[in-house]
Amino acid sequence: MKTTQTLSGCGDIRLERRGGILLEAFEHSKNSSIHKTFGEYRDQKAAYRFFANSRVTEDHFIKTMSESCGIRSNGRRVLAICDTSTINTNAKIGRITNFEGLGIISRNQTKSAIGFFMHPIYVEDEMDGTPYGLADIKLYNRSMERSTNDRSKRDVFRSIPIEEKESIKWVDPCIDARDGVLREAAHITYVMDREGDIIEVFERIPSSRADVIVRNTHNRNIINELGEKLRLYDQLASQEASDSYEIELKGKKKTIKIKWGSCHILAPRGYQLETPLAASYVEVCEITKGDSSEKPIHWILISSKEISTDIQAKELVWTYQRRWNIEVFFKLMKSDGFNIEKTELETGSAIRKLTLMIMQASIKILQLKAARTGGTDLLVTDVFNDDEIRCLEILNKKLEGATEKQQNPYIKVHLSWASWIIARLGGWKEFYDRSRPPGNKTFRAGLEKFDSIIFGLNLKE
Repeated sequence: MKTTQTLSGCGDIRLERRGGILLEAFEHSKNSSIHKTFGEYRDQKAAYRFFANSRVTEDHFIKTMSESCGIRSNGRRVLAICDTSTINTNAKIGRITNFEGLGIISRNQTKSAIGFFMHPIYVEDEMDGTPYGLADIKLYNRSMERSTNDRSKRDVFRSIPIEEKESIKWVDPCIDARDGVLREAAHITYVMDREGDIIEVFERIPSSRADVIVRNTHNRNIINELGEKLRLYDQLASQEASDSYEIELKGKKKTIKIKWGSCHILAPRGYQLETPLAASYVEVCEITKGDSSEKPIHWILISSKEISTDIQAKELVWTYQRRWNIEVFFKLMKSDGFNIEKTELETGSAIRKLTLMIMQASIKILQLKAARTGGTDLLVTDVFNDDEIRCLEILNKKLEGATEKQQNPYIKVHLSWASWIIARLGGWKEFYDRSRPPGNKTFRAGLEKFDSIIFGLNLKE
């Protein structure tokens, strides 16, 4: 794949070049293991030295990825999906010699799970879902010491400014991205799960070119459309469903009914607002048929977007459904692709930097996946270099069949053209049926074969 500098502002051309070589290798191997990615001992040693180098910082990786994301987002209406995931280092805990940057990640606050947290802003096109990258990434760790959760001190905790809490991750990175790398985006919709349901998100992030959609977790005090002060849940209980329809969630069909309306959010206890915050809400309830082992869907979505019709309410639900894409991204980094949690690196700081590089490689895979149906405007040159494109041209002739349905349906300049070829290499046989597009594992297998072919061609030269 196309090699790019990975360390904006590092100031060392040699390190920038080494970072590009490593990124290209990880993109091809689809594995975070240095031993599996690099066959030669000298290359393995160089990789270890790179991640251990103090001049290679987390900020350099983050800056490069965010700048690239900003360029792709210029003039676009984008979704910015925020979520937190953990990197659990227990699989190779015996190898770790320096735990700086690591801490307890398990909810029960025991030392049985050690690692760190990652909180990215995953950006994609609002219309076609093309992944544009990561607008910001926050890596952080908690203490290695067990903390106590004293319920009697909740009021004291509530009085602490958000700037001194971990939950600031839901606010400041979004504002920084809105006014920074995404400043040229036509519009930004931030999408968050229940953990993002904090008053500061609704108060500080929305602007003339930014909105938020958050899954509600609090029974907030509101003022409804009639001017009545009441709880949100009481308001919903008094309403009838406005419509019912079918959605697809994680590959399954679900029938849901919705209620929606407008309100003003009042300040929660211990907080002050200059004025109540204008918002809309949509309640989503699954209509179950008979006994089901699965918990039925029940979402309450709060948004700064205005809703005045059923169509707008459904659009809000559809937008929130796309929050699942960041879970796909996390899964690709872990069990469905790179296995970052099984890295052999020996220090916490090195593992964190490798995680950032794997994030960058994962975005490349998702861009290839997004192009599989021809619905994006990404170009083949965005991912592949000239030599690789020539190889793809040869492979395309061999993989195409005699009939029209067996032909690559895409124009060569588009990434979709290369996506079709890589999927075919990965064993995708439903190429004549667009309703069954290839997935992450197919692309991973195809890219591994493609890498072997490129390696063989280089040996002949």
